[in-house]
Amino acid sequence: MRPERMLGQVGARIKLNRLRMVRACAGSMERMRSRVTGNARHLMLLNPLAVVERGYSLTRTASGKLVRSTADVVPGAELVTQVRDGMIMSDVRMCREKE
Repeated sequence: MRPERMLGQVGARIKLNRLRMVRACAGSMERMRSRVTGNARHLMLLNPLAVVERGYSLTRTASGKLVRSTADVVPGAELVTQVRDGMIMSDVRMCREKE
């Protein structure tokens, strides 16, 4: 086979492989972009401030610790409750566990 022809074939294979590589990279990038977008949406749903925007509240002690249980507070403790449009300051009068 003549060297010119061999070079032409090699060049054609290089172009084809380059095209395949570009397409594969583009597909891979699109899959990654989609995954990142989905993860970002998921994180937004789990964001405590997004929960507040949906109508729930977050209650913290005066030191900023999130109240998760009656065991986290004592009578007389100051609480700060975050709601959609602001904060509510309150004092604990009594703690009672579920029956």
